[in-house]
This record gives sequence, C-alpha cells and structure tokens, in this order.
Amino acid sequence: MIDRDPEPLPHDAERAGEVLGDFANDVMALTITTDGRALTLDVRIEPEIRAASDTDLPPTSRRPTSASSPVTRTSAS
Repeated sequence: MIDRDPEPLPHDAERAGEVLGDFANDVMALTITTDGRALTLDVRIEPEIRAASDTDLPPTSRRPTSASSPVTRTSAS
C-alpha cells in the first residue's frame, strides 16, 4: 500500500450543503463550513480531554479540505 495525499475533488455546492453543520461527541467538536469554493473543517478537542491526556495532542485546527488552499491553525482550546 502506498501512503499518499488524496487528490482533491472539485467543489460541488449541492453536495457540500449535505454535510455543513456542527457535530460533537464527548471528545471533540467539529464544524464544517464553506466559502462557496471549498469546505473547511474546524476541529476542537474538548478541554477536559486535552487536560487528561498523558501525551501532547495536536493543536486545534481549521483546515480547508482543498489541497490548493492554505492551511491555517488556530490556538488550542
């Protein structure tokens, strides 16, 4: 098996609308938004999970799903 980055799909506004929203469980909260050209995932690990971890967890991030879009990170929450 070859590990490689997936190829981005063209943005489809109708399909994107099917997955937009806020989702959460006991560990994290996830928000999926769009700017009309790409989807963006905003992932936040719950503070109590982060505090209870014995290892460093990845920072909270806001990541466009398009490979051609810049990736920006927000502060850990």
